[in-house]
Amino acid sequence: MSIEHLALVAWLTPLAVAALLLVVRPVRHTGKPAAALSVAGATVSLGAAIAALVQSSARGGEAVALTTPWLRRAGEVMADVGVYVDGTSVTMLVVVTTVAWAVQVFSLSYMSDETPQGLGRYYAFQSLFLFSMTGLVLAPNMLQFFLAWELVGLCSYLLIGFWNHKPSAAKAALKAFWVTKLADIGMILALLLQFTHTGSFGWDAHAAELLHHAHVTYLGMPLVAAVALGFFVAAMGKSAQFPLHIWLPDAMEGPTPVSALLHAATMVAAGVYMVVRAFPIFEHAHGVLLFMAILGAFTALMAATIAVVQTDIKKVLAYSTVSQLGYMVSALGAGSVMAGYFHLTTHAFFKALLFLAAGSIIHGVHSQELGEMGGLLKKMRFTSTVFLIGTLALAGIPVFSGFFSKDLILEALLHGTHHQPLLWLPLVMLLAGVFLTAFYMGRVLFLAFLGEPSEKVSHAHEGGLAMMLPLGVLATLAVVAGFGGSWLSGLYGVEPYHFAVTPVGLVGLTLALAGLGTSWVAFGRGAPAPWLATFTPIGDFIRAGVVDRGFAWGYRVALSGLASAVAWFDRYVIDALVNLFGVLALYLGDRARTLQTGNVGDYVYAVIIGVVVFAAFSQVML
Repeated sequence: MSIEHLALVAWLTPLAVAALLLVVRPVRHTGKPAAALSVAGATVSLGAAIAALVQSSARGGEAVALTTPWLRRAGEVMADVGVYVDGTSVTMLVVVTTVAWAVQVFSLSYMSDETPQGLGRYYAFQSLFLFSMTGLVLAPNMLQFFLAWELVGLCSYLLIGFWNHKPSAAKAALKAFWVTKLADIGMILALLLQFTHTGSFGWDAHAAELLHHAHVTYLGMPLVAAVALGFFVAAMGKSAQFPLHIWLPDAMEGPTPVSALLHAATMVAAGVYMVVRAFPIFEHAHGVLLFMAILGAFTALMAATIAVVQTDIKKVLAYSTVSQLGYMVSALGAGSVMAGYFHLTTHAFFKALLFLAAGSIIHGVHSQELGEMGGLLKKMRFTSTVFLIGTLALAGIPVFSGFFSKDLILEALLHGTHHQPLLWLPLVMLLAGVFLTAFYMGRVLFLAFLGEPSEKVSHAHEGGLAMMLPLGVLATLAVVAGFGGSWLSGLYGVEPYHFAVTPVGLVGLTLALAGLGTSWVAFGRGAPAPWLATFTPIGDFIRAGVVDRGFAWGYRVALSGLASAVAWFDRYVIDALVNLFGVLALYLGDRARTLQTGNVGDYVYAVIIGVVVFAAFSQVML
């Protein structure tokens, strides 16, 4: 089968499953058979994606497409629909299908207590998400990408709020939906600007040249910079960059496998993938790239700081995701597609591993609080081992995958300082983030697995094969993925990658080891060291949710105040003016009707007076 047809199979198989589960109610309500059908669809999709990757690798990542005309204007094709397969898209296709397959298999055990109706609904949403995400990855143009992007947002809303009987889950789903929709306004405006001035929805070098040579400015920026900024604003929402990161930690209200699928590995990475795919446009917008580098680094450091004080294991991983997405964005802002995309690939595997391992812990302990864990190394050895692998990969310890991709990001920032000295600022922030990342993951490791066991741990146990198999696959990928850097750079068609020990890499490794060492000193005895109480006020301030409070203040005071002022103006000025004309018309009508007496003599006198007045007026005018 050709590579483009394999891509179609990977894309459309989940759609067929989702359609069957959503439309045919008896099938959806079967529960476990419906789940098995969804897992089978995910397996077919994964197999097709791997076969496409093998063929693409053999062809050196050469681009092929299978499209059909979609929208026409005056006989000219405005946009196609179909699949576009090259080294960049096929790699992401494998990442998405691998994580989706692992999550669906893991869910067979994790969600086993759901009712048949609930389980069928859950897997219908899972399959719909996989179709949406693969459609986004394989999109041949920005218009199809945008439609898939919005469908991914809908699936995220459905899955976050899956347990909609919980008010917190319903609120979290709405928060995720509205924050990302607010950011999506940027993409809508960018697409309108691009099509208005170029007639194209493309994102390749040709589209970038058309935008670059369009002699138009918006808000003082060249057209290409305005379009790039609009795209990045959308990416800020989807990939949780400050200050639009506020939805992602709350999204942990959904089932833990959903957290692994949407908010660790695939959905949140869509924003980064969009920047990678449209990078020819971003290359012409140097100011936007610098903004990305600084904002990404600030997000990485801020989220890592917040993760240090979280007590919910899923919240720690959620803020860790925000932080690592900041690393990717900063690398892209420094101009390195390879560094940003390589970290996206490795992070997908080890962060999905950490979330699913956390799910295994929650399934065994029935708690998400670190204080209610402890001693899990003896109770859950397999989960402890894979969680350790994920932790070391995230901390950037050799020989795990995160070590290679993290170092490449630091090198990209350092190299960028030769041309843009301001990149020293994000580089320093990212180095500080390296220390904090190792510290907060060491904290989780020592408290949950080596700490004093709580009462809930006495009944902790490993899950079945459905849980252990995905964890084993992801743990293997978390180890070996970093060694594929040179091969991936050839597939991407970007700058060659050759691993080398560099000074900035050694600094990063030293900071990572120092972070783990500090966490051992602070938590290695199974409980927080007494001297940590000194930092309690700082922790309380961080936990206060300053950004959320800022948005709440902005809504209550600024937005609601403005709305109240507009409502007052509408009611007492606009409505009053309209009512004034109405009252005046009634008043004049009431006075004018007295002229209607019904007496013929009065009318004759009125006519005579009118004639006389008209004659006199005519004489004056003449």
